[in-house]
Amino acid sequence: MAAGLLLLAGCGTQQGTVLDSTQDSSTAASQQAVIQGTPTPYFGAMVATWSDLEHEEIGFSLPLAAIQAAPTTLPPGANPEIPDPAHSVRLELPAEVKSATFLDHIQVDYNPVGHPPAPVYTLPHFDIHFYGITSAEQDAIDCTDTSTIAKNRLPENYAFGPPNVPPECVPAMGFHAVDITAPELSPTNPQPFTKTMVLGYYQGRLTFVEPMVTRDELLKKQSFEMAIPHPEVVARNTLLPTKVTATFDEANQQYDFVLSDFVEVE
Repeated sequence: MAAGLLLLAGCGTQQGTVLDSTQDSSTAASQQAVIQGTPTPYFGAMVATWSDLEHEEIGFSLPLAAIQAAPTTLPPGANPEIPDPAHSVRLELPAEVKSATFLDHIQVDYNPVGHPPAPVYTLPHFDIHFYGITSAEQDAIDCTDTSTIAKNRLPENYAFGPPNVPPECVPAMGFHAVDITAPELSPTNPQPFTKTMVLGYYQGRLTFVEPMVTRDELLKKQSFEMAIPHPEVVARNTLLPTKVTATFDEANQQYDFVLSDFVEVE
């Protein structure tokens, strides 16, 4: 996330603006640094965020060891529709990112046996939420607000579920919109779910972008990228990432999930 993105939040300049020559060197250096997040334990390994201010990239690293250690069964009596806190990790992003972009924090949730709707998403998978609201706002989502989402706040081909079925809200998350053209949702020739992009909403606004990826897909140790669809209206003047790239780092045996290609939205 280069200086242009940081300046946008403070004074309304356009994406791609370079450092002003009147800025002192300490300001320039701070805006171009790579900010490392605090390593946090997850399934016996350590995950951490990083924000590359010079190259307009924000991401986190997920060790292969954590993926391998993630279980594929639930304890007796456990409800698969209730997330296990032990399977989640929350990673805060630096103030520079929060002030300049849509992003506030990352929460990785793992589902050992997937979640509804069955049989589409009932496979072990990771839900990687990139939130655009604060942790306190996320935790306060109690599903009492049923505000309708305006059509121009949903990207093309995105919907909250089958026609005539009321959207279902998940506490501490909100409503999930899915791409109805995704291969796993084909009405005539559905393909096994491997990865898909989900968008989250609450109180009528976009609250997170979420790549969902199966454990088996990640165990292939193959890099991939996914587009983040761009709603016509976000109802917030900010910078939104439009691509997530998951690069498998063979040397460090980890995936680096990177958000990039930020665009200005309103």
